[in-house]
This record gives sequence, structure tokens and C-alpha cells, in this order.
Amino acid sequence: MLPQSLKNNPFDYITDSLLRKSAATPETADSQIGNVDRATRQVTGILGSLLRTGEISDADRTWLVSEVAAQTNLTQTEAQTRVDQSIARVGELRAEAQKKVEEAQKQFDELKASAEKTVADAKEKAIEVAEKARVASILSAFLLAAAALVAAAAAYIGAIHGGRHRDEGRIWSGLAYRK
Repeated sequence: MLPQSLKNNPFDYITDSLLRKSAATPETADSQIGNVDRATRQVTGILGSLLRTGEISDADRTWLVSEVAAQTNLTQTEAQTRVDQSIARVGELRAEAQKKVEEAQKQFDELKASAEKTVADAKEKAIEVAEKARVASILSAFLLAAAALVAAAAAYIGAIHGGRHRDEGRIWSGLAYRK
């Protein structure tokens, strides 16, 4: 159950909570608002680096503590506690993000394996169909060649008989030959 601002941009929420004034602090003048914006950008950069790398340098941690103490009028100990809590929140965000990345990578690997299996199955089926088509085309070619040989033999025999009939003067007239 995260606040709405944390769902949109976690750094805004963490930075705001880190630099939040204590209840006893009086309002600041407009000239100090520019310093707060600059500090907010720097804090966001530090937290972004922490989110990316998972580490924060001692210099950045010290700067954060001193800046939080200066911006919020908290003691160094209270500022240190607030910085540690914010760093822990960023660590939690990093862990959640890493978990989601690992889940996405796992899903990607599963989908990739499934796609590779599908491709292999389709390739195997294509090879089977191609083999069946090759066998069918070979059989068709042999049958066509055999039919052509039978037709050639029949034409040859028919030509021989026809030539004999012509030489003998026999004429086909319906159901019988006549001379």
C-alpha cells in the first residue's frame, strides 16, 4: 500500500519526505525556495544513483544528512535517521524492481523456449510435408512416364494396324471391315 505519489514517481515522495520541515520550523522566504529546488534535484540524483547501483558513497550520505538537517532544522541524529529510512526505502524499491525484472526475464525465457519449440515443430512438419510432396512428385512422374510409354506403344500398334488396313484396302464401316 504505497502513497499515490510513490506510485507515480518514487523519488518525489522519498525526496519530499526526506526534506520535509519539522512542525516547529517557521515558513521559509521565497529566496530559500530556489535552494530547496536545487537541493531536491541533487537529492533526486543521489537517490537515482542509489536505485541504479544499490550503493551510496559516504560523501553523498554525509551531504544528505547535512542538507536534511539544514533544510528541516532537525538535529544531526534525527537527520541521520531520516536519511537512513529514505535509503532503506530506495533499497526496497530497488529490490522490488529487481524482482520484477527477474520475473520478466523468466517469462521472457519461457516465451523464448516456447517460441523455439514452436519453430522447431513447424520446421519438422515442413520437412515432413516436403518429403511427402517429393515422394508424390516422383511417383507422379513415373506414372506419367509409364502412361506415355503405354500411349506410345498403343499409337505404334495402332499405326501398324492402320497401315496394313490401308495397304490391304480395308475400310472400317461401323461394326465391320469391307473391301
